[in-house]
Amino acid sequence: MYYIRLLVPKKLVPYTHHQKIIYSLKTKDRSVAYVRALKINLAFEEWLKSMAIDDSKRFPELKVEHEGTTYDFNLDSPAEKAAYDGLVERIGMKVPKAIVPPPKLYSLDDGFKSWKSATYKVYSEGTRNAYYPRVVKFIDYARSKKITDVEAVKKTFATAYRDHINIEEASPLTVDNHTKAIKQFFDYLIKIEEYRFENPFANLHLVKKSQLKSVTDSYVRFRPEEIGRLFEVEGYFKRFKKPDLFYSPLIALTMGLRLEEVAQLRVTDIYDSDGTWVIDINEYGDDKELKTESSKRILPIPRFMLKTNFLDYHAYVLKTYGEDSHLYPYLIKTKNGYGKNVGYNFTKHKQELIKVDEELKTFHSLRKTLSAKMDDAKYPSHLRKSILGHHIEFDITNETYGSEEAGAKSKEHFSLSYMLTHLNQIEHGVDFGEFHFDFESDGFMYDLVRSMKRKAAKKAFEAEKKKAASQ
Repeated sequence: MYYIRLLVPKKLVPYTHHQKIIYSLKTKDRSVAYVRALKINLAFEEWLKSMAIDDSKRFPELKVEHEGTTYDFNLDSPAEKAAYDGLVERIGMKVPKAIVPPPKLYSLDDGFKSWKSATYKVYSEGTRNAYYPRVVKFIDYARSKKITDVEAVKKTFATAYRDHINIEEASPLTVDNHTKAIKQFFDYLIKIEEYRFENPFANLHLVKKSQLKSVTDSYVRFRPEEIGRLFEVEGYFKRFKKPDLFYSPLIALTMGLRLEEVAQLRVTDIYDSDGTWVIDINEYGDDKELKTESSKRILPIPRFMLKTNFLDYHAYVLKTYGEDSHLYPYLIKTKNGYGKNVGYNFTKHKQELIKVDEELKTFHSLRKTLSAKMDDAKYPSHLRKSILGHHIEFDITNETYGSEEAGAKSKEHFSLSYMLTHLNQIEHGVDFGEFHFDFESDGFMYDLVRSMKRKAAKKAFEAEKKKAASQ
């Protein structure tokens, strides 16, 4: 950056307290700086002259160097002053034209409008509802990071966004589907030549193709005849001889809870809310974990579970073991959580009864079965996601929730009565009134809890022994 330095006349120094004035010419172009310096110098000298300040020793002569030639000027001479002005004018004519700023970069918002217009009739309604909100969410995130132009998105930013989504979403497969939508968006930008690099969202999969089958196995619903076999009363009682094994599949089938959500419940998570019994899925307690933030929810217990003696069991545990008790007070948390035995026993039960598509059905399929039934009944997707604890997008899709829920903006706005009405309308083909577990006979629960305490004590002893040996 070029600057001009002006010497202050001695008569003015007492007032300015400076012998020099240094002023930025606000340019890095030498020719432009030269002209500006000459004009400022001339104006400064004329200003001093107008105040009759005589300081001839300060500038005995004015020298200007231009294209290798030095010019001396005496500004008191009219002829030399005219020559000086002429030289300044000629130099000014040689100043380069102003640099035209580059055109505005193509924005992500403009890219989305163009992509949406180009694909709206190509994509099905389901694809539009899946892809568009995901790209909008990405653009909003980019904007929050001060990135608005298409070409500002690089591979490192795409990877960072993938990691950000991985924290929010329910599964690696969901994250892959999310990034797939954004990859389609950038494929389009590359096609219309608004993005000059390789697609930043290419090869960002969390789940390899070889793993897809194992990841998606648990998403296959049970057929009605399979549900009939799995919940046939006599066989069910023979297989499931502990409360966690007995009640957990029933809760998953009628309320859609995940395996660990139901296995880690505490007695205080089940309560009467203004006349409606609910299960509160939360992370209260150091031993509880949820898959995603959206997993937190409060669900009404449908009429099917109320026909069993589940609430009687809950009351018994609350009275016997207190408010700090686990709903299944004999369970010990392993590295895989509380639900290991529930999942294992249900799998064994399933393998004995289901011969068709056996490898595709798991405990999680109970949850998928409820989801599919809600889809079949054409329940609003936001209601279904609220019940299942899925992430909800409210920016793009507009749906009707019924008069009570019109305009709902988050899952918290769905009333318990509204959800209960819809859960109660689903038919499962099971006589739930037959499912009454005998948990009070012959010190049954006492023995389970005592066994748990022995195992916990043994585990603690072994850990201490191992620690002492290592020291």
